[in-house]
Amino acid sequence: MDACHLLFRKRGRKVVEKKIQVSLAGDYSPDIVTALFAVSRQLDAEVWVAGGPVRDYFLGRSAKDLDLVTGAGAIDFCRRLLRQLGEGSLVPLSEGDEEACRIVYRHEIVDISSFRASASSLEEDLALRDFTLNAMALPLSTLRGEKVDLIDPFSGRDDLADKILRPLPEAFGRDPLRILRAFRFQSLFSLSFDPAIAPAIIAHRHLLSGVAAERISAELDATLMGTSALEALAGMEDLGILELLLPELSDGRDILQPAAHHLDVYGHSLACFEKMHWLLAGGVMSFVSREELDLATLAKKTRLCLCWAALLHDVGKPGSRDIRATDGRITFYNHDERGARIVAKIGTRLRWSNEVKDAVARLVAMHMHPFHLCAVQQSGEVSPRAVLRLYRRAQELLQPLFLLAFADSLASQGEGRPAEMEQDIALLYRRTMSVYYEKIRPVLLGEKILTGRDILREFSLDPGPLYGDILTKVEELRVEGELATEADALAWVKKYLQGLS
Repeated sequence: MDACHLLFRKRGRKVVEKKIQVSLAGDYSPDIVTALFAVSRQLDAEVWVAGGPVRDYFLGRSAKDLDLVTGAGAIDFCRRLLRQLGEGSLVPLSEGDEEACRIVYRHEIVDISSFRASASSLEEDLALRDFTLNAMALPLSTLRGEKVDLIDPFSGRDDLADKILRPLPEAFGRDPLRILRAFRFQSLFSLSFDPAIAPAIIAHRHLLSGVAAERISAELDATLMGTSALEALAGMEDLGILELLLPELSDGRDILQPAAHHLDVYGHSLACFEKMHWLLAGGVMSFVSREELDLATLAKKTRLCLCWAALLHDVGKPGSRDIRATDGRITFYNHDERGARIVAKIGTRLRWSNEVKDAVARLVAMHMHPFHLCAVQQSGEVSPRAVLRLYRRAQELLQPLFLLAFADSLASQGEGRPAEMEQDIALLYRRTMSVYYEKIRPVLLGEKILTGRDILREFSLDPGPLYGDILTKVEELRVEGELATEADALAWVKKYLQGLS
C-alpha cells in the first residue's frame, strides 16, 4: 500500500458533501448551458461540473474550458450535444478504457467524460483523479444560477485554502504524466507539496519514459510560464526529474566559469531563467522605457521561447570548455553555436513546433552578439552596418534577443563582470532601434536602387552567389549613407568587380 493510501486511511476520510453553496451562472454561453440541459434530459443522465472549473472558481480564476463528467456514454452525449447546438466540432479524447470527447463551439470548449475506469459513481470517479484540488464537483444546475452544494470528498477546497497540493491514491501509477502536472500546479498556483508527493514521484518517475513527448512538452511549457516556475524547477531537480528530461541542462553542474560569473553553468542557467521572469514581469523597465520596449506587444509564444532560451542558453558550454594555455583563463569558444545545435535536438526530442524550435535555437545561437557589440561600443559608436548585420540575423527576434542579453548579464554577478553591463546593453539597444527606424527600415521597405536584373544588364555576370554578395554590400552602403541612387550603386559595383579581377 503506497503512502497516499495510508494518508487517506489514517484520516478516515468519507465521501461527504460540503455544505458550501456555489453558482457558476454566467461563466459559459447560454447556448451551451441550454443544450447541456436538453441532452441530459434526453438521456435522463446526471451530469456534474468537475475538476478544473471548480478548482478555478475557488482560486478566483476564470475557467477557460468547461469540464463535465456523466454516468452516461460520453461520446453519445457529445454527438447529441453537437446536434443540439447546430454547429461546432467533436474531437475524440478517449484513452484506454476512459471514454471522453470534446466539443468546440465557437470560442468555447466543453470536455465531457464518462466515469473513469471501473468507477460506477461520481464519488468513485473523483477518487481516481490526480489531486484533491481536482476531485471536487458541482451538479450541472450550477450553470443556470442555482446555488448547489459542493461535492468534495477529499477536502480539496481545504487544501486549496492551505495552498497544499495533495495526491490521491495511486495518482502517479495510473498516469505518470501527473508527476509533471504536480510541478505545473506548483508553478501556476504557488502550492507546497504534501509530504506524500516526493516519495510517490521518486517511486514512479521511471514511468515517464513511456509518456508521449508531446504531453511532456505541454506540461513543461506550462510549468516554465508559471509565477513560481523557479520553485517548480528546484523541486524537479531535487526529485531527479530535471536530469531525466533535460540532461543537457544538468551537464552544467560543477562547470566553473570565468571571473565574470559567480555561479557554475547550471546555477547561472537557472539564475538567467529567474531574471527572465523578472524582466517579463516589468523589470526591464529598470533599463528602458515602455515606449522603447513595450512588453504588451510580446506574444505568449515569444515569452515561452524566451523562457526556454534563458534556461538553455549555455547548454553548449560543457562541451566547449577549455583552459587557455597562455594565462590559464577558462574559455567557452563557440558555445553559442554548439548550444543552438543542442537546443535543436532537445526541441526535436520534445516535439516542439518548428516555429518554437527555430526561435529558441536562434536566440541561443545569437545570445553573445549583443555582448560583442557592447565591447565595440566601448571604443565608439556602433556603426549602422554593424546594426544592420545584427538585424539581419535577429529579424523578428531583435527585441527578444536584448531581453535575453539583459537576463544573461543580470545572472552574472562575479567580481570580473564589466561595471554597469546592463546600462551598456540598454545603450546598445537604443542605438540599435534608432538606427533601425532611421536608416535600416527606410532602406528595407523603400524602393531598391539596384536589383539582380540591373547587374545582369550592366555587367553580364553569370548567375551565382556573387549576386547576393553584391546586393548585400549595396544594402549596407545605403544604410551607411554612402550610396543613394542607381548610378551610385552601379559605379560602386563596377569598381568592386574590377577589384575582384
